[in-house]
Amino acid sequence: MTGWRVQSEILPLEWRHVDRQAKEARLEPGTTKNQGGRVFLFTDTLATLIDELWTDREALRKAGTI
Repeated sequence: MTGWRVQSEILPLEWRHVDRQAKEARLEPGTTKNQGGRVFLFTDTLATLIDELWTDREALRKAGTI
């Protein structure tokens, strides 16, 4: 869907790279093969998944797990 490389571009993503309000994920310049940044706009399905993951993350944070 994104064309992004799983090992080097997707798996290293952190929440700071995700803008839930704008519904986009960003690869910062210098982190891609061509050194340019990229932005991926969420599909509705991905936005729902991201919101569910954020809810899970917040529950773990409140429990002191992370």
